[in-house]
Amino acid sequence: MDDLARKASELSAAYPVEGTAHLSSTTRALIISYRARQILPPAQGKQFTWEHLVRLLAARFLVMRGWNRDAVAKRLQEWSTEYLAANLNEIAAETSTSVAASDSESDDIRRLEQVTVAVRLLAAGIVEQFGRARRGEVVVQDPSMSPLLAQAMLLFAGIFLEKGRDNLLGSVHELLVRCQQPLSSATFGLDLFSHRFFPYQGMVLIDPDRRIPTLDCAELAQQSSSELDLREQLAFDALRSVSEQFVGRQEEAYSKLRLWIAEHPVTTATEMRLFERENNLQLAASFLSGCYEPVGPRHLVNGELHLCSACGVPMRRSRGAPRFYACTIHQCPEFDAPVESVAREVTSETVIARAHILLYWIAPGLDESAVYRHALKLGLLPRAYPGRDACDISFDGDTVGVDVKSYSNPYVLVDKLNKSSLGGLGLYSTRIIAINDHVLTRFYGYLDILRQRYSGPAVRFMSVRELMKSLEVPF
Repeated sequence: MDDLARKASELSAAYPVEGTAHLSSTTRALIISYRARQILPPAQGKQFTWEHLVRLLAARFLVMRGWNRDAVAKRLQEWSTEYLAANLNEIAAETSTSVAASDSESDDIRRLEQVTVAVRLLAAGIVEQFGRARRGEVVVQDPSMSPLLAQAMLLFAGIFLEKGRDNLLGSVHELLVRCQQPLSSATFGLDLFSHRFFPYQGMVLIDPDRRIPTLDCAELAQQSSSELDLREQLAFDALRSVSEQFVGRQEEAYSKLRLWIAEHPVTTATEMRLFERENNLQLAASFLSGCYEPVGPRHLVNGELHLCSACGVPMRRSRGAPRFYACTIHQCPEFDAPVESVAREVTSETVIARAHILLYWIAPGLDESAVYRHALKLGLLPRAYPGRDACDISFDGDTVGVDVKSYSNPYVLVDKLNKSSLGGLGLYSTRIIAINDHVLTRFYGYLDILRQRYSGPAVRFMSVRELMKSLEVPF
């Protein structure tokens, strides 16, 4: 490392990079910092090579041209050393602006999602608090307040904190007064309310004359049950939107992205970029990265990351045996079963699917992926999430549609099916609803209840295990 720093400093002093300007000398501490940020690859044994020297100097030049280190790390992992050496000036001139714009756009999308969720929770909280007020309850900013309203206020607080500003919406009484005016930057102090893509610009949530929720507020509340549900809805909307960018490949892009996420609860930035390049899905990079977050304290046990060997999702301490670990995904065969575990390595590249993605896409995706992969091995030419989620899997030239369900209570599921008329599954001539095997073991007579109480179009109910066996014979 000392030799690398010395050689880099010698070259920097000998050759100007812009006019008469030279890079400053390189220190050991700088190299350690670049290694920690994944700008430089690991040493080969204890040796640094010509590749490290080129990448080190290229990175320093890009930083000098105004790139931040995270952008440098992201881009350097996409280019070979030879390409860097031959094209560095063009890279710095053509890409620095687009990288900054891309990073800014990604931040805008993330903040817009957060403020959109906050407003929908706010609407639901206002309606819930209004119901309490009609029963004679006084609005007090304490645990007795509507949990939905409290969730919305926490999200707003996070947005103000991130911007380094005082929280103007920290008082529930002041917030409710502001809600009698249109959602705008001037009233709420959030410039995101005036963003061209913010969907609720100008909406009034509380009628200022009657002091009751407006019709818009009531409708928004009806669509909003929890933060996780809202984020799942937004994730589906974002997936549909990004798939539209792949003209002529919309369904293929949707299917590949959805299936890849379902099979990758934990991944790395490099793995994501490789998947995007191999499938020509680079336009979906911002969407895909938005489905994941860096490893945080809630993912760790005593500072270590433990992943379930069956589903790959982060585990927690077992409740019944504190010395052991347990999976938290109830669709997983290892759910809540005490097991020993070896901590997994965490790097700055490691990312984990966000909570709503884990709960609503990856957990049910365990069965969906298993059925799809099994059918693929049998040569059945299955399609994953055909028609952009008309059903989970289709076979036999799209005549057979399968939805995999894992509701813990069959009465909840059958009521939903009777009201929805099967949704997209109803488009298929043969319809199958397969229930997670582990859910069936926890509720006696699950399938019988479904068959007895279901009153919609013809459908076959079976376990996932039964479905897997039935794939081996024609439907």
